[in-house]
Amino acid sequence: MLVIQNKLLKLSIWLSWSGFALFLIFYLVAAMNYPGGSFTNPGQNGFSFSENYLCDLLDNVALNGILNSAKVYARISLGFLALGILLFWFHLPAMFPGKKLRNQVMRISGMTAMLIMVFLAAGNHDIITRLAGLFGSIAMILAFVALYKAGSKGFVFFGIACLLLIIFNYYSYETGFLRKYLPLIQKISTVAGLLWFSLLNLKLYRFLKENKKNQSV
Repeated sequence: MLVIQNKLLKLSIWLSWSGFALFLIFYLVAAMNYPGGSFTNPGQNGFSFSENYLCDLLDNVALNGILNSAKVYARISLGFLALGILLFWFHLPAMFPGKKLRNQVMRISGMTAMLIMVFLAAGNHDIITRLAGLFGSIAMILAFVALYKAGSKGFVFFGIACLLLIIFNYYSYETGFLRKYLPLIQKISTVAGLLWFSLLNLKLYRFLKENKKNQSV
């Protein structure tokens, strides 16, 4: 039974990594197919990494008024991102034995955040991001506690930095503070978060391999 569980967790990790990679691939394809326009420069041609938000790619009509041919790729990209992070929150609690309630709340909160995020493609951007952010923050804070108790302080500090970047994104969006730089900060936050998820995936994968070795000795 334990062998089957370990194989399922390893599969989940590989699928999570694959989701992140496919997110990046389809995001780049979407960016290359975006007609143009941003909030600061509606007449621009194509996608600007410094002026366009990630969500601009999801709209039916681009900000220059032309039908958005990138939306299909962007929505596929969003789906892969949500899948990758959803699987991450499914298998991460396996790294922390005991504390079943904490692990369950972490898993459910993280997976719920990703299920909510999928609805970004349907509109209601502000409500969706706030709800997903709330559940995602709960999952991350519980992960920080578990990682700290497990002695993985580097992951805690890196994770807190990622969470602070996410909070700054919300603050900038709501207040307008440094909003000129927000599209770029949003992308930095996304890459940092993906790196945190990916490194924790690697840590769990090694943890499972080590456990398998110990059991076979």
